[in-house]
Amino acid sequence: MEEQFVSPPNSAKPRVWWHWMNGNITKEGIKADLHWMKRVGIGGLHKVDVG
Repeated sequence: MEEQFVSPPNSAKPRVWWHWMNGNITKEGIKADLHWMKRVGIGGLHKVDVG
C-alpha cells in the first residue's frame, strides 16, 4: 500500500482541463506544459480548443 502512495497508478492520478484559447499556442509551449504535467504527476488531460 505504501508503494502506491509513492508511485500511484495512472488511474489514481489527477486529470486536468487544458483550454487552448483561440489557437493561441506554440509547439514550445505545448511541450513545456506537457513536461510540467508529467513532472508534477498529472495523469491525463481533457483538451478544449476554445474560440
